[in-house]
Amino acid sequence: MLLSLDFLAIPLLIAAGLVFVSLLAGLFSVRLGFSFLLVFLVAGMLLGEDGPGGVAFKDFELAFWVGNVALAVILLDGGLRTHHHTFRTGLKPALWLATFGVLITAAITGVAAHFLLGLSWPMALLLGAIVGSTDARPMRRRCLPCSNPAASSSTSGWRPRSKSSLA
Repeated sequence: MLLSLDFLAIPLLIAAGLVFVSLLAGLFSVRLGFSFLLVFLVAGMLLGEDGPGGVAFKDFELAFWVGNVALAVILLDGGLRTHHHTFRTGLKPALWLATFGVLITAAITGVAAHFLLGLSWPMALLLGAIVGSTDARPMRRRCLPCSNPAASSSTSGWRPRSKSSLA
């Protein structure tokens, strides 16, 4: 007895259509100057349970893998669009924020958690380490909004302050 795979025809056609539309949207995103992330956000809103697509998605493991692949594509897209000059300009502030900014934020949060919340030192410093790596305040304090936010998706529309704007 032969196994019929006719039930896969419609889902494969829909998947191929989504890939085709995402490729077109990727090409247009380069010309229009918006991030490829926007393509994934719009597709998710349109195809989700609350959108017009109404796709009920209950396979959490598949959602995890699709999300990871989408994240990889977004990061790859941002890396490929980053010009050498943009990378060199943001490298020094990014290294400072990734090292000393995180350490300072973790230390301040740990000390505050110890004295304000009454946590033991190991628990307070653990909380500081968790919060310190995700705190965006040093980035907002160190950087100004870029005039063209879509210029580079890898820097999320931020550029380092010039020395004259620090005064």
